[in-house]
Amino acid sequence: MRAVNVYPIGRVILEWRERRGFTQEELAARACLGVNSIGAYERGERKPGGEPLARICIALDVEPETLFVEVARAEADALKPLIEKVRNEQGQEERQRQSSGVPKGSDLFLLAARVSRASGNPGSLDAVVRLISKVNLGLPIVERKPDQG
Repeated sequence: MRAVNVYPIGRVILEWRERRGFTQEELAARACLGVNSIGAYERGERKPGGEPLARICIALDVEPETLFVEVARAEADALKPLIEKVRNEQGQEERQRQSSGVPKGSDLFLLAARVSRASGNPGSLDAVVRLISKVNLGLPIVERKPDQG
């Protein structure tokens, strides 16, 4: 099975071709390109490069800026479901983290600063390691012994 609509520019080319009332054959003839190439572009299987894209813009009588604004909009629209999915996944992870009692990164930073200050050695790496072990992030606790020499 072939990938479809991998390149949103194909959908935009298709829309412009239909607005102009051209068939794929007519657009191919006007742009001096093969019908198979036009079809592959429109299906999103291939992405037209420099000269073929310039020929398509001229054949469709559309400015590249106009075409690319529509391509950007199509790419943004195609990305929206993925953004929503990632947001939902992040929200689930955040809810799980909150219910587990594990502080988020900024909370850890503030807690590390407090523990470091309370240890009498501000900025102490040992204090940060102890803090992380206290919030049970699963990191091993490495006790360092003072140098004896």
